[in-house]
Amino acid sequence: MGSSYPWLCDPRGCPQCPYHIRTGEEARIPYAEFSETFGFPYGPTLVGSRLLLLYELRTPSGSLVQRGRASDCPLYGLHPEGLLFGSDGYLRSVLHTYENVGSVTLYCSHTPCNEPGSACLSDTAGFLEDFPGTRLDLYFSQLYHTDERHPASGWNREGLRALAGLWPRVTLSPLSGGGWLSLLRKFVTGVPSATFYSPLLPGRAAADRHNAFQIAVITGVQPAFVDVEPETLPRQRPPRDRLMPLPSLRQSSLVRSLNEPPAWGSPGLYQSPWGWQHYHPSLLSHSLLSQSLQQPRNVVRHLRMPSGAPSPSRRSLLPLLPPNGRAVEIVEMVEREAEPEEEGGGARERHGRSKSRRKGRRN
Repeated sequence: MGSSYPWLCDPRGCPQCPYHIRTGEEARIPYAEFSETFGFPYGPTLVGSRLLLLYELRTPSGSLVQRGRASDCPLYGLHPEGLLFGSDGYLRSVLHTYENVGSVTLYCSHTPCNEPGSACLSDTAGFLEDFPGTRLDLYFSQLYHTDERHPASGWNREGLRALAGLWPRVTLSPLSGGGWLSLLRKFVTGVPSATFYSPLLPGRAAADRHNAFQIAVITGVQPAFVDVEPETLPRQRPPRDRLMPLPSLRQSSLVRSLNEPPAWGSPGLYQSPWGWQHYHPSLLSHSLLSQSLQQPRNVVRHLRMPSGAPSPSRRSLLPLLPPNGRAVEIVEMVEREAEPEEEGGGARERHGRSKSRRKGRRN
C-alpha cells in the first residue's frame, strides 16, 4: 500500500486506524457490533452507520485460503471496497502472493457505491478485470443510496447494473435465511445459542424479501441465492352466518326452486361443472329425504298356500304406519292348490287373491 491511504501515515483521529483490515481469528467481531452494523436480527439500520465488509478467499476446489474483514474510515471517507480492491488494495497483494485463489465471497453491510470520492464499484470492476480467473459472489444486508430521492442514486444504480452484467462470473444476492446463520458461525463471537434455533424475526425477513425484489429491479438479474419464505397473510376464520337456513316446508315454491338444479340451457344462470350438490348439499339431501318419505314402496310377494287354509283376516288388510318409518304397500299373491276331485286328473287351479296392506319399515 502506498501514500494514497493517508490513514497509514497519520492514524490520529480514527480509533481503528491503521487496523481497518483484519484477518484470521482477529477478523471476528462481537455480536453487538454485528447487530448494529448489519441490522440483525431486527431489521435494517439507518444509512450513515458504519460500513463493514467480511470476506472469504477460496481456491477453485473450494478450500479456504483466508477469512478477513474490512471497515470504513469515516475520518478520510474511505469505504471497505476501496481498501480491498483499489489500485493499492489489500486483496491485490494477496492474489499476487496466492495465485491459486479462485473465488472471493463478500458479506457486506451495504451494497458498494459508485459515488464521487469513493467509486467502490469501479474499484471492484477493475479488480475483476485485472484478475480474470477470479469470480465474485457478493451478499449484502442493505442497499446503499439507491432510493431515487438520494442525489447519487443514479450513479449507484448504474454501477450495480454494470457489475451484475458480469454474470455468471459475478452474483449479487441479499443475505437471507440460512446465510445469516452461516455468517454468524464464521465471523461473529458471543452469539446467543437461541439465535441458531429461532426463525428470523418478521422485520428482518421482510427486509430480505424487499432487498431481493429491489436488486432484481435495479440490475435486471435475479439474485443467485435467496432463502426467504413467501409472505403469508394471517389466517382468518370463515364467517358462520353465511350458511342459508333450511326454508319452511309451507313455502312450496321456494323449496322447489332451491331443491331443483338449474337448467343447463337456461340463460343467465351460472352452469357449475361440479353440479348443484357441490354448492347446496344440505338442500339436495333434504329434498330427496322428503320425497322418499312421501312416496310408498310397492313390494310384491308370491305365497303358495295349501288348499283349505284359512283366508287372511281382515285385520291384516289395515295399513300399519310406524311413527318413524316410510309407508310400504305389500301385495301378496296367494296360490292355492285345488282339490283332485274338483278338477279331475290331478290338475291344479290357481286362484289369485291379492291383498294390500301397509307395513312400516323397521328402523
